[in-house]
Amino acid sequence: MLRILLAESLRKPAFNPSEFELVRENVLALFEARQSDVMQLTENAFERHFNRGYDEAHVFFTPTFDEQIARWEAVTAEQARDFWVSFSGAEGGTVAIVGDFDPDVIVPVLDEALGGWNAKEPFARIHRTYADVPAVGIDIEIPDKANAGMVAALRIRMRDDHANFPALVLATDLLSSRLYNRIREREGLSYGVQSRFRADPFDEIATFVCDAVFAPENADRVVSAFRGELDRTLTWGFTAEEVEAAKHAYLAGALRQRLSDEELASILDFNLYLDRTMEFVAQREAAIEALTPDDLLGALRRHIDPKKMSIFRAGDLANNPAR
Repeated sequence: MLRILLAESLRKPAFNPSEFELVRENVLALFEARQSDVMQLTENAFERHFNRGYDEAHVFFTPTFDEQIARWEAVTAEQARDFWVSFSGAEGGTVAIVGDFDPDVIVPVLDEALGGWNAKEPFARIHRTYADVPAVGIDIEIPDKANAGMVAALRIRMRDDHANFPALVLATDLLSSRLYNRIREREGLSYGVQSRFRADPFDEIATFVCDAVFAPENADRVVSAFRGELDRTLTWGFTAEEVEAAKHAYLAGALRQRLSDEELASILDFNLYLDRTMEFVAQREAAIEALTPDDLLGALRRHIDPKKMSIFRAGDLANNPAR
């Protein structure tokens, strides 16, 4: 049964026109909803700013929601089928299985279902190149919108195997807690706020981001509080107690993730694609365990420059001046 499902769904998908229209309708409804969603608009503006070097035909170009709607309205089921036939195949694929199974049984099934399934176009990964972009402040006006949103972002030249990556991950988690405690709990300016950090495993493209949702009249105060807390952290760093608690939370979360067969299979499969083993994971966690407050502060000061951060906001900002 597994062999039949794999062969039929992957190698010979139907791309039924009526089913394709249902998918199109759902996607168009999603993009139409995003046109008035404050966080979706700020995220789109952020991605467009940092991907500004790509033309409209490039896979990394970020269209506006209007442009995405136009693209989905123009595409056909036949075009989707032709793309699948040209670019889909198993020659570059990976498989990770976790659980009670017999390799002598499952491997022949996979080989029969997927063996010899090669794409017409050879697999080639599309690389991204780091580029400095100017810091901007962009406001997107949405009249009569009850909520407003903000994304503050900084692009960093770094891969996820950089020596400072573990320190920045932990520092960002701690900063997220500080931002929440100040902006949401103490000052009551935001419904929610967080910071996050991610880096690509292949290309030197990393991003530090803070986002928040708030009442439009609090827009300037939220930005001011964010910058103030970031400056305070860059000046004084974190306490030993904060760092120890953050390390414990990170490592406990990683362990819980591996207790799930589904999550563990995902980790193993990703490692296969990256040509890594669980030794890489062990070394990453050892690096986390060894971090000190000075390590976190040093990494923040080396890589986070508040003057280079861009601020994107969306909402009814013109009619709601800061109090």
